[in-house]
Amino acid sequence: MSLRFILLLFILSSFWATRARATHVRAGEITAKKISETSLTYEIKFTGYFNMDVNGREAAIRNIDVWFWITGDPKSYRAPRVGDLDGMIDVGNETTRNEYILVYTFSAPGVYTINLGIDNRNDNVLNIGPEPTDGLNFYIQSTLAINASLGMNRTPVLLNSPIDQGAIGQRYIHNPGAFDADGDSLAYRLFIPLGATTDGKTAVPFEYRDPHTVSSGGTKEDGTSPPEFYIDAITGDLIWDAPALAGMYNVAFVVEEWRNGNKIGEIVRDMQIRIRDAP
Repeated sequence: MSLRFILLLFILSSFWATRARATHVRAGEITAKKISETSLTYEIKFTGYFNMDVNGREAAIRNIDVWFWITGDPKSYRAPRVGDLDGMIDVGNETTRNEYILVYTFSAPGVYTINLGIDNRNDNVLNIGPEPTDGLNFYIQSTLAINASLGMNRTPVLLNSPIDQGAIGQRYIHNPGAFDADGDSLAYRLFIPLGATTDGKTAVPFEYRDPHTVSSGGTKEDGTSPPEFYIDAITGDLIWDAPALAGMYNVAFVVEEWRNGNKIGEIVRDMQIRIRDAP
């Protein structure tokens, strides 16, 4: 084997390794549901939203897996993409939705946190740092109370996409469309997006600013000051009144699940908002 051929193989392998890491994840959340009446077995799902390249091809050739970490368990658990390449769903806005499912049996009742980290967010996000933001990793988590007395419990699911758009000077409202099939009560609060260690196991804080603080001198839609950014704890309406600078922003919030006055879980959604200078 010639030295030139070996060098070529090395260059190509380095190129594809870089592409595998460049996942360009934009948003996502972890949900779960109990699937056994006789054991503490759950189906755990990560729904991730990834940026496509200019040809719409990058997500198609990328076939990454995700690795879940669960409180108290030293192992990580691999979850392939549902449907392989056919499971990549184009949801518009140069974005694909991908689902990854792990079936896991908890060893005992308790409160568990389920998390995962993925290499590389997408680039040019204005309110996180340091730049470039595609050098920052993505981290998401959910917390579950595992108890047989809760029956066939399911976390809420979020029916509205976490990739959304707004316009400069106009009041922005997003509702995740949270639905709980068990009829549990839901409450909402803001959360700071996080990065992850290279193994995806641990959260890493990075620079973050609420989106209404990125540009100075902005106003609300009615012209009064200062602009606001908050979430309604009861309805789940995420409100930004009003954007002043075009670009992409990542924000996060928690959906809490309550039953009989007790919190039995919470999921975090990390979402992306693109603000345009247009009606």
